[in-house]
Amino acid sequence: AIEYYNNGYYPKAYKWTKRNIDNHCAVSEDLIINAMSAQALNNNEQSNQRCIELLNLAEKDSPGNINIYKSKALVYMRLGDKSNAKLLLIKYADMIEQYIDRHKEFISKSEYEYLMGQKSWVGETMLRFSL
Repeated sequence: AIEYYNNGYYPKAYKWTKRNIDNHCAVSEDLIINAMSAQALNNNEQSNQRCIELLNLAEKDSPGNINIYKSKALVYMRLGDKSNAKLLLIKYADMIEQYIDRHKEFISKSEYEYLMGQKSWVGETMLRFSL
């Protein structure tokens, strides 16, 4: 499913992860990919609320997964909930910093640059949306 998502095949990623969810064998990554695929396919109140539900379930299962917080922040921005979006973006940036600190000896240059780019994205997003 992640390959489908990463290659822009959101309907297929959604379908594969939904199958796991419906069969009660989904792991947190399935929930996250399903929510991100749904975000790419729909932007309405019902879909956004469902994404929050899925991401909350994923967070309970895997609270250390950094991707949950960025995804939730984006959904809350869509819903116009700036305060929750801001809190989640701050948590996302903090988790990136913690990850770098814990793994600094093992992080490749490209991974470090990606993570720093994500931190910059957080700052730019908060400015752009007045968070």
